[in-house]
Amino acid sequence: MKKVVVSVLALSMISGFVFLACTKKNDDKAIAPGYKSETGTGGNPNVGNITSTTGTNPNTNLPTNNSLTTVGGAGWTFTSCGSGTVVSATSIVAQKGSEIVTLNFLVPPTTGVYNVSSSVGANNVVVTIQNANSQPAGITWYGSGGTVSVITSSNSINATFNNVVCKQANIANPIVNLQGTMGCI
Repeated sequence: MKKVVVSVLALSMISGFVFLACTKKNDDKAIAPGYKSETGTGGNPNVGNITSTTGTNPNTNLPTNNSLTTVGGAGWTFTSCGSGTVVSATSIVAQKGSEIVTLNFLVPPTTGVYNVSSSVGANNVVVTIQNANSQPAGITWYGSGGTVSVITSSNSINATFNNVVCKQANIANPIVNLQGTMGCI
């Protein structure tokens, strides 16, 4: 008899919970999608009207084609290597108009071959191009492959590009191929 009473009581409680859980709730004040005029709160933006909610504007000046930058020759200027007979430059800059090619080494380079890398190191060089030839202005390109052959003397550095490919940060295409020779005196 005791088991029957406990079973009926348990079944009644479960039925009560199910009944209460399934009753219609008052959702008038719940968060719901809609425009301010419909809901009386902030509302959703019009999906057809692009807004700048993240603080950034879409880039409308995107590169679409591969190009070639040849450093050296008429119109290119180069930075100084440093003072005296000891070459002390860890950065070499070549410029032609608004196009700027920069090489960054960990220490002043010695004669040898340096791998193009995203970070400086004992055998690495970081290559960047700002405003690359035949590309939209305002874009920086980063070396992602190839080598740079360096020849140094007591008062100069010459760097020659070997299959150097530059890309935008986190974007595989298009690319800028870099060739030629630059240096400092």
